[in-house]
Amino acid sequence: MRRLRPLQHSLRSLSLLLLAALPLGVACPAPVDEPDGGTPDGGDPAACLTLFRFDDGRPHQQVNLAGTLNGWSETADRLAPDPASGATAWVLEKELSAGDWAYHFLVDGRPTLDPLHLERTWQTGDLRSLRRTTDCSEPTLEVERFGIEAGPGGGHLRATIRFTPGIQGDALDPATAVARLDGAALPASVLDEAAGLFEIDVQNLPAGKHRLSVEAGDLAGRAAPARLLSAWAEARPFTWEGATLYFPMTDRFRNGDPANDAPAGVEAISDYRGGDWAGIQAALEEGYFDDLGVTALWLSPLQANPAGGFWGTDGHQHTGYHGYWPSAARETQARFGTLAELQALVEAAHARGIRVLADLVFNHVHAEHAYAAQGGWLNGDGSCVCGGPGCDWNTFPKVCWFTDYLPDLDWRVDAVSDAMVADALWWLDAADLDGFRVDAVKHFEKSATSNLRAALAAREAAGSAPVFLVGETFVGEGQHGPVAEYVGGGQLDGQFDFPLYWTAVRVFARGEGSFLDLEAAMAAGEATWPEGAVMSPFLGNHDIPRFLSHAAGDIADLYGNGSKEQGWSAPPQAPDADLPYERARLAFAWLLTGPGLPLIYYGDEIGLPGAGDPDNRRMMPTDPGPRGGQLLGSVQQLGQLRRETPALRLGERRTLWIDGDFWVQVRDAGGSSVAIVALNRGATTRTETVTLDGALAGIPRLTFQARIGGGEVVATNGQLTISVPPMGHEVLTP
Repeated sequence: MRRLRPLQHSLRSLSLLLLAALPLGVACPAPVDEPDGGTPDGGDPAACLTLFRFDDGRPHQQVNLAGTLNGWSETADRLAPDPASGATAWVLEKELSAGDWAYHFLVDGRPTLDPLHLERTWQTGDLRSLRRTTDCSEPTLEVERFGIEAGPGGGHLRATIRFTPGIQGDALDPATAVARLDGAALPASVLDEAAGLFEIDVQNLPAGKHRLSVEAGDLAGRAAPARLLSAWAEARPFTWEGATLYFPMTDRFRNGDPANDAPAGVEAISDYRGGDWAGIQAALEEGYFDDLGVTALWLSPLQANPAGGFWGTDGHQHTGYHGYWPSAARETQARFGTLAELQALVEAAHARGIRVLADLVFNHVHAEHAYAAQGGWLNGDGSCVCGGPGCDWNTFPKVCWFTDYLPDLDWRVDAVSDAMVADALWWLDAADLDGFRVDAVKHFEKSATSNLRAALAAREAAGSAPVFLVGETFVGEGQHGPVAEYVGGGQLDGQFDFPLYWTAVRVFARGEGSFLDLEAAMAAGEATWPEGAVMSPFLGNHDIPRFLSHAAGDIADLYGNGSKEQGWSAPPQAPDADLPYERARLAFAWLLTGPGLPLIYYGDEIGLPGAGDPDNRRMMPTDPGPRGGQLLGSVQQLGQLRRETPALRLGERRTLWIDGDFWVQVRDAGGSSVAIVALNRGATTRTETVTLDGALAGIPRLTFQARIGGGEVVATNGQLTISVPPMGHEVLTP
């Protein structure tokens, strides 16, 4: 009996099953050659029955399948209603030999992408769905159960993985069956040879992330694709919503190993400065990130970058110290360390419950990269440079080159998609990463992130730990739409909240506008982001002037116009005044008590100054100074409070009181899991009485602990009087 290939889709979100189908609005292309491996219905003995399923949650009269699997016929393959799966479900089983098949559905005559299968391809200039089929004579390893439960003695791993012979029926070869947990071989007794089952049960696993790999083959010498599964042993389930992310820009954070230093000889502000993975690991093991309440790290791009300097449009030479000029697909940046050192850093983070993201560069490669020499892989010839004559950033975002030595990849070429996604998966496994920060999202086709998500979904469907994707779409204040369009629907889990950032800088750093503006900006985002989106608010990153320099009045305008040249000619210094640091402290109080995945950009927690790129990427100082030390202590207090308080991480946000300079919010996670957050931007102490709502309304007497100032505050009959010092903040918990 021929094996039925099940539909693969992400279990991350059930909403994927109800996504509206995407109209193409174009005529079908002419038939194309079938892939190697036989004709679709030609009796290939290695062909498989493949299930196609369509369900967009709406009723339809007719659904047909058209693609390279039937010469793009609009009538040959008609799906049948499937009431067992729901009133709007349609299914078709079709025998296909091994290969890649482009297709779409004709839904009541309208060409429509497959909303349940995320992988995409480009055919004759149009986006199509893509189904990959393999040789059914090959055996497989099917994951029936996998997971780690919390137990009194540690994590308890249970897994059931079944060896399934290919259609020729060759049995399991026990000599090939190997299961490893965290690299150590498990005893042969985990294998039930007769049933072809790996039954794995391991107790008392230490806290942290664990990886299970399983390999097996048949007596004919055919190996099943290996399974690599990962899960966490931890007492409290982790969620990205409410976590705290820290970006230690690798080259500029800490020099842990001077032996790998190799400056290129350009001006120091844009040269390699010696930071490396060993330095980040040293800070990790010293407890620096734990003290900040950090639960996730974002690492600079991992791949090798060119050794020398290259001229920028600013008239200065720059190096790839930042990591965004990949010059090799699967080699580490030697100045950052070896693959073994990267693995050691990630392992050390995991042992502390800290997730690790790596920056993923999908838009381009450096001219020295082998992919730059692949024929037909690039958009144009480099004559269209972003921001140059006739090549506006926003008019040509997907084809312009960032510079003439950063060739722009054409994601409409299947070979580009295959190579880039495969490289991302290689780094995911090689370094045991937990996700990616996807760079420059608006500059490449959406098929890039949907194909990456499709590859990840296949892993996650078996129960392996979800892989988190957060993106960067650089936009201005209030521009929520261009950010939201890349979130959900098989794309990203979330994005950095640029629209909110600009308002936060205006209100906190520059003293412009009021809290009413910030409340409105937050509400606008909450009304726009797709359900389940994990957005990341921030006060700084590596592409914008430093928050403290805004707060000190050293940056001319909100958007930092002229600040790049300022960084070369007149870089701002640390201010000799308290107010900028007070503004930073208040901003962090807002950031770390608010919803989402707040980002701390290295150095902001000590008030590191800086103008535009690259001045905003100074080496992290070893001594923050008195004012920087006080700011650091406040950020540590807030970060730990966030980590320990479920309401601050996951609670619903409601405003209880707001005016220009005074703001009281509640974070409500249900029941007694609440927190009251008060911010005072004014120059004098503010004392106000607010009316509590929700489960706190009308309680005769309720005592809160003041987590910042200390002491207790009593609410009577739902009325709470709260007092906050000038430029101060308070957090109350029952």
